Amino acid sequence: MTKIRAARRRFSIRWKLLVAFLMVGALPMLASAYLAATIVSSSFESAIQKWLAETSLYFLRDFSESQSEAALLGDFILAKNRWFDSPSTIGQRQFIQLLKQMHYEIITLYDQNDHIVFSSLPVDRIQSIPLSDAGWLFRVDAGGESKLAIGGVTQGHVNGQKYRLVIASWFNKDYLTHLDDVASLELSFYYNSNGEYLRFVSSLPGATATETQLPQAIVDRLGQGEAAVYDPESEDGKFRGLYTPLRDSERRLVGVLFCGLKVTATVGMAIRRQNLFFLIFTVGVLLSLGSALALSRRLTTPLRRLSKAVRAVTGGDYGQKVIVTGNDEVAQLSTAFNDMTGQLEGLRRREAELRRSERFSALGEMAAGMAHEIRNPLGIIKTSAQLVRKDPDSAQNEALLGYVVEQVTRIDNSIRNFLAVAKPSPPHLSQHQPVAILERLARFIAPEMESRGITLEMGRQNTSVPVMCDENQIFQACLNLVLNASEAIGASEAMEPPGEAIRPGGYITLACEVIGREVVMRFTDNGPGVPGELSEMIFNPFFTTKAEGSGLGLAKVVAIMEAHQGWVEYVSPPEGGAEFRLILPRMDEDTHEPQNSDRR
Repeated sequence: MTKIRAARRRFSIRWKLLVAFLMVGALPMLASAYLAATIVSSSFESAIQKWLAETSLYFLRDFSESQSEAALLGDFILAKNRWFDSPSTIGQRQFIQLLKQMHYEIITLYDQNDHIVFSSLPVDRIQSIPLSDAGWLFRVDAGGESKLAIGGVTQGHVNGQKYRLVIASWFNKDYLTHLDDVASLELSFYYNSNGEYLRFVSSLPGATATETQLPQAIVDRLGQGEAAVYDPESEDGKFRGLYTPLRDSERRLVGVLFCGLKVTATVGMAIRRQNLFFLIFTVGVLLSLGSALALSRRLTTPLRRLSKAVRAVTGGDYGQKVIVTGNDEVAQLSTAFNDMTGQLEGLRRREAELRRSERFSALGEMAAGMAHEIRNPLGIIKTSAQLVRKDPDSAQNEALLGYVVEQVTRIDNSIRNFLAVAKPSPPHLSQHQPVAILERLARFIAPEMESRGITLEMGRQNTSVPVMCDENQIFQACLNLVLNASEAIGASEAMEPPGEAIRPGGYITLACEVIGREVVMRFTDNGPGVPGELSEMIFNPFFTTKAEGSGLGLAKVVAIMEAHQGWVEYVSPPEGGAEFRLILPRMDEDTHEPQNSDRR
């Protein structure tokens, strides 16, 4: 528990600074993180979109070059009609094998009536679709299955007959893979089939033709004439993709080329705006915490040194000095503290010298008091001894010897009382309730107070806080104060002038309360009080205003309280009478030791 409270005291300022730093910087940090995330995310998305557009353009350029190459080959073949004598012999020529080696799988010759004269593959029908950017896209129906091909169409005359030659390559996954040099890049082609744009060709692993339909939103946007559509969460969020249209010569949408970059294969997941925002905000918070910790440590380290030094001074070590660094307010405070401890050390030395002087003075007063207390009994003893010696057979000798024993006992009591003040017995400390001690005292002395006509009252008791004390010694100190109060009340009543109105009966009030780190036991009476000029002397040994008092009663109380790290006070209430206070330090709940008082 003590460690927790110490840690709380030690780090309270630091944590307050951290919280204040975060509270002041939280909103600007949120705004900055959001703005930075937006800018970085937008820049990243723009760069990805541009890269995908260039990749799509590269594909379309290769697509166009393949078409142009096929058209040139067709022109060359038809122009060099010596390569075949008639259409029926074209399949026997070597250039057909050469075209196949160049990956042109489809070589089909049409006559002027649009009948197939020759075909390298068995086909039912070839639908030619002229594209707006030159070149052709072919839909080939063969064996009840439709496929796409890209190539060129050439028209020419051979032996006076008009022919149309189609040279094309299959537009399939192998063709896309041939163009796909980036492992994380995927290409797909959607073709308009009866009003629905189905995926005919794809480089996606496991993808088959016509299994996926192009989202209608993409179709609508491209149908409205957009040059391309970028979707950062295309294909169910797996890709950042760009949809590029292929249009025919009348600008109608024929097909759509999809070029996508895998999100999982890039830093795409981290670049999403929300992820980037949290990343920037987290990094900002960590940097702010680090800066705040460094700053708070720089600010609180000298304060902790100063606090430690203050606690040491509170414990009585006036030689403490703190290291002064810089020239700020904390440095000025540290300098002032060092000056203060230097002055306190000087005051401590002067106080020690003053105490030595006071001890010598008190010793002289105590010696004079003891001499006075012993001189009278010794005078009686001496006189009695002389009389016995003068007349050993006198009948009065027995009485004289009784006087000697009586005075020796008186001297012994005086010496005992003196030793009780000068060297009190060490207290045996244990936990006790001050209220319980006062209640025990009230029960013990009630008959005596009743016989003297004094009312003993229990006043306000607002504490159940225990103290570490010797119950018997504290009980003795309380008893001395109550007896002194009763004697003072009795003396004042005896001195009432004849004829005066009879004063109300005397009373003594016992009370107990907690004030800060102290437990205060109050003893209030309605006696004559103590004259102001004597209030500073009543605690001195052998000082008394009684005719037969020893002057050691209050001195004993002072000695007992000092042994308990407490003290005794006298207060003159405004309404008259007297009030004595026994002040004891509260017990620490963890160490069970008396706490340092707030006033000592």
